[in-house]
Amino acid sequence: MKLVKLIDKIIRFCFKCLKNIFLTIYLTRKTKIFVQEHPLGCHVRIVHANSTDSQENYGQFIKYGRDYIVLRTSDGLSSTVFTITIISCRIVPQETLQTKNDAEELKYTQTKNDAEEFKYNQTKNDAEEFKYNQTKPDAEEFKYNQTKNDDDDIVPKLSSTSTEPSISQINEITTEVIRRKYDIEARFHSQIEIGKKNIKIKIPDFSFPDDEINNKDKANWNSLKEKYNYAKQIQELDNKFDRTPQIINKLKGLEIRYPNSAIIKRHIAYLYLLLENSEEAIKYYQNTVFISNAADDWFNLAVETRESNKKLACYSLEQFFLQKLINEEKDGWYIYTNLLENLMIYPALETLYQNDREFSNEELVLLLETSVYLLQAVGHQQKVENILQRWIGGESLDLLIQDIFKDIDGNISNNYDDYRNFYLEFNQTKEGILKEIELNKQEIELLKQEIELLEKQKEGNIDDYKKTKGYG
Repeated sequence: MKLVKLIDKIIRFCFKCLKNIFLTIYLTRKTKIFVQEHPLGCHVRIVHANSTDSQENYGQFIKYGRDYIVLRTSDGLSSTVFTITIISCRIVPQETLQTKNDAEELKYTQTKNDAEEFKYNQTKNDAEEFKYNQTKPDAEEFKYNQTKNDDDDIVPKLSSTSTEPSISQINEITTEVIRRKYDIEARFHSQIEIGKKNIKIKIPDFSFPDDEINNKDKANWNSLKEKYNYAKQIQELDNKFDRTPQIINKLKGLEIRYPNSAIIKRHIAYLYLLLENSEEAIKYYQNTVFISNAADDWFNLAVETRESNKKLACYSLEQFFLQKLINEEKDGWYIYTNLLENLMIYPALETLYQNDREFSNEELVLLLETSVYLLQAVGHQQKVENILQRWIGGESLDLLIQDIFKDIDGNISNNYDDYRNFYLEFNQTKEGILKEIELNKQEIELLKQEIELLEKQKEGNIDDYKKTKGYG
């Protein structure tokens, strides 16, 4: 009997451990942060967003799941809160939650009389004295565009002729800030996952490169194209068959004759992908971009390296979007955002913004939303709310983006130095490869000249010589 009880305890303990490991691995970022800062059993006050407004919950933290927590309220009921909607939370003494009446006094949305005493967005020193129901002269003296130290406050932008904001206006602005903030975070999370599934290599089409290959090799090229199309038609391009390796060998023969041809290397890279040889494919895609610097080649290099070499993938997508509209390839953009987040190299985003071209309004909105998402990821909530507040107030997108980049540069650019060293080394590798290609090209040219000279020199025994004709 004791043995049975012991085994039962061991099984329960193992199950509990496995459950905790499972939850730790699959918890969302917000849930992990909440669980780390709030032990089970503590009493908490939570402000969270709902569909139209924000509200407060009070209770004992008794349970959590992947993306939610459960509170036991003072009346004994359970209340579930999704962690993505949590705006703020803090541990409170148990005595403050003894009765429902006590909790009612702490409600986030107060009565009209309470609202008259509620302070909105004062400076630190004036927080005790400033009240919403001021006289009109008082409201005119208060400036919403305060000093730089007040930039983190969420202040509604008012015209010089406006009076102080009403409580309904304040609630409306706050609700819109909350809505936009969580809409951006949820949308980016969703689009990143979709991008990971949908992003694909841009397939070459075996078009004959007039500017890279001599016309006398056009027949060889067209022959390889026909072999490829036939293998594709009968579905024998993968590594179970010999057709693709044969085409690769023929292309490598052409590569020797045309070492500076990007299109040959591009096709070899793609064919290696069909053989599931990622290492060779990456090598050839890298050599392709060294020669062509074409946007689609950078894109293919990024797609193939996004798991094995995140820095190279991030740099490749940066080069791609320097040549393309940033909203043209949405899957690529969300993958790029995810790489910036994982590598913590947010200042790289500013490189795109400083590109010497005009951005459309849609592109500027995407840049701003991306910056907001990345700031949220590192917990810069006050800055995010300030930016959204000013956006709602109609401030220029360019000014908002410039401001947010200043914050990125000053606070979260530690890993960017490593990234910058990476792409400097990458460019040194590029220069080395290009020098090697140029040397090979010169050697091939010399070899061709020698062959031509040998062809001109006729060797052999003279069997007969015709003096009158001048030949033998």
